[in-house]
Amino acid sequence: MPLRSLVDGERAEIVRCLIGSSGPLAERKAFTRPDVVRLAVPMLYGYATDELDRVVSGVIGHREAIPLVGQPGARGRAWAAASALATEAAIAAVAERLADRHGKVAVELPKVRAAIAAKEAALGQALTQGQRQAAEAITTSGRGLDLVVGVAGSGKTTSLEVVRTAFEAEGYRVLGTAISGQAARALHDEAGVESRTIASLVWRMGHGKLRLDDRTVLLIDEAGMTDDPAMLKLLAAVDVVGAKAVVIGDHRQLGAVGPGGGLEALVNRHVKAVHVLGENVRQRDTGERHALEALRAGKVGDAVDWYQRNDRLEIVATRMDAVETAVDAWHADVRAGSESVLLAWRRVDVAALNDRARKQCVKDASVTGPELEAPGGKRYAAGDRVVTLAPSADGRFVTSERASVVRVSGEALHVRFADGQDDILSRDELAKDRLDHAYAVTLHRMQGATVDRAHVLADGGGRELAYVAMSRAGESTHVYVVADDTDQAVDDLTKEWGTERRQRWLIDTDKPAGVGAPRRPDLARRADSAIRLARLRAEHDAVEAVAPDAEGRLAALRAQLRLEQVVPAAARGIGLP
Repeated sequence: MPLRSLVDGERAEIVRCLIGSSGPLAERKAFTRPDVVRLAVPMLYGYATDELDRVVSGVIGHREAIPLVGQPGARGRAWAAASALATEAAIAAVAERLADRHGKVAVELPKVRAAIAAKEAALGQALTQGQRQAAEAITTSGRGLDLVVGVAGSGKTTSLEVVRTAFEAEGYRVLGTAISGQAARALHDEAGVESRTIASLVWRMGHGKLRLDDRTVLLIDEAGMTDDPAMLKLLAAVDVVGAKAVVIGDHRQLGAVGPGGGLEALVNRHVKAVHVLGENVRQRDTGERHALEALRAGKVGDAVDWYQRNDRLEIVATRMDAVETAVDAWHADVRAGSESVLLAWRRVDVAALNDRARKQCVKDASVTGPELEAPGGKRYAAGDRVVTLAPSADGRFVTSERASVVRVSGEALHVRFADGQDDILSRDELAKDRLDHAYAVTLHRMQGATVDRAHVLADGGGRELAYVAMSRAGESTHVYVVADDTDQAVDDLTKEWGTERRQRWLIDTDKPAGVGAPRRPDLARRADSAIRLARLRAEHDAVEAVAPDAEGRLAALRAQLRLEQVVPAAARGIGLP
């Protein structure tokens, strides 16, 4: 029986699903023809073999597929979805409006300095110069947008607490948000800011449960981990009501899971609005601080050399040896009373570390009593260290909160979270996708956290992950490397940590074929028009998601969309913003 062919409508729908604004290609920074083939093949099972070429050609030739010129590292032609480029362009346009707006949300300098003095008195010590300057600049600039770049361990929440105090004393409402629940909770606990996750904040704004106004200051924390669509929604919400946004993060640490790069792009574009917290106050050893500075700056050889000379590299023969050696060192820390953590990038390594560590704790009787077998097979008992993998439905806890098991009661666990709060986790909250052991955790669950000592399994991930891993502990951090000798370990780490994996905006690192003077004017017109149209659509959808009652702004965007669809931008000589 011959395989059937697609009809035109079916083929067009598959192409739209691949390249559309919510399709898999739109979630990539760039894609090649082989990428399209890999995504299309599962969708064409049972159809004629020549349909694959037709679908791939349909995607490559689609209006929303923008050819890229000179993509770094590309071995062949690369494309990007117009919606991905458009989101970047929309963020740039909204951020520019915010950065250019002055004289609105501001506090007088003497009042800010009074807030700084009060914080210093409470701490019993002076703020760093960077903390003082950032707090003063953010509160007095009057800009609609300020940006804070804080290196690991720079004490950003101390500055943000001063910012909150100064603004609130003048009657402003300060709200905080972050992509992860743990980061939002830390903003609340450490800086006293009313905070929610970005998903929660956007939902509440879109459903009329929360409204921003021109007396609102929105702190967007861990912005390097915020994907571009989320960043656009937040900045659009601030822009439409005349509020102020403070974007805080470090593009040298962990990046967004989805399309990202917005923080670095904004920092590069708005230098006058950037405030740097560059002094690390976390690591007690000044030599280790310098090593971290070198690692962050890309001087990887200098950093690895310091770790090797100061006995921070543990060379082992096999992966199992690495797991056992790391756990033994961690166990010795715990028995000595130190707050210590095991870290790895890959989940399989975290699982191996957790398994070994729990066996040690059962052996020394720090984990005791009856065990509860949770759905999925994990076992918990009194003394177990656990971490939440998902938020509770009623908001009692958020993702990545660590706790210890106090006791087992029937089908439930009585736990005490790190902030001292007691809770009871029911059976549904114990499933393998909702709870795990926390003797070892992934690096993504540790960004922003601080411990005394850390033991890191070297298992890849690049420089950004290495920087986060090596900056969590105030006292010391040790790395466990599988190698034949020290020279090989140093060489392997230098190569791995020298690899940057952070995302950058396509409109900064590549050139869409429509920009400049390409060889094909028709391609230029198509690219310019597609990006312009998609940018307007992206901004309209963002405003509608967070401020559905902003009819004036929405009406203006709809009018621009209609005009763009009738008279493409390229025909009117309009370029990218």
